[in-house]
Amino acid sequence: MPRKVIKEEEPELVWDKTKLFIAAVILILLIAGGVYLKLFVFKDTGGAGTVMSVKGVSTEAGNDASSHSFSLPTQEDMQAKISKLEQQVTQLNVKDIATSSPEVQKVLKQIQSLPSYPASQAKDMCMKLCGQL
Repeated sequence: MPRKVIKEEEPELVWDKTKLFIAAVILILLIAGGVYLKLFVFKDTGGAGTVMSVKGVSTEAGNDASSHSFSLPTQEDMQAKISKLEQQVTQLNVKDIATSSPEVQKVLKQIQSLPSYPASQAKDMCMKLCGQL
């Protein structure tokens, strides 16, 4: 007996048009959202995340020098400061300046103690002190 080949009928593919429409709308929204993010949110970055513009100090060679304004004191201000310093210097006491140094204070103490020594030792001490200067 010959064998009968039974053919199974392949089901016909039926596309659900509503699901296709919803998928197309979602795909269009995703693409539009990506373009919006690229153009408006991430506008300062170039390819591979490199920053194209930086807010802050500009390093261009054509910077205007007036943007970094500062003023030097006038000649009158300098003269006033100099005259004030001159007044302060003239009011200084020489004794205060001389006794402020520890080395000078040591020598002054040694000179003041000379009269307490006998005459022969005072001469030797005086020679020592003068040799240190």
